[in-house]
Amino acid sequence: MLEENEYITHRAVVRAVEGLGAASTLTRDTYRRELVAYYQELQRQRTQWIQRARKNSQSRLLNELALKDQQIRELEQQVALLSASHKALILAVGEMGGIEAWRRFFASYDQAKDGVSKLS
Repeated sequence: MLEENEYITHRAVVRAVEGLGAASTLTRDTYRRELVAYYQELQRQRTQWIQRARKNSQSRLLNELALKDQQIRELEQQVALLSASHKALILAVGEMGGIEAWRRFFASYDQAKDGVSKLS
């Protein structure tokens, strides 16, 4: 019902699902009532999103999307830089004999070491 944008009500659910006789079979059962309420809220959020999208012009939406793509690229570059510098710092600490001190900060050294190795 959510994907088909059919308005979700207890009666609509009863019509859509075989084996349910009346809307009260949904409203009396706490789990079922909360499940219907959850999907009603999802539908409400989707409807609001669609209405906001319709209010914005297509060019404005494309500009916002381009801006978000640029922000994602910048953040990915920052993560790559920070990962590389972090790995370099760990290697430098190891070369200076401080790897034992580094290990004390990580309870599961092998897992941390593997994680750092995968970053390169």
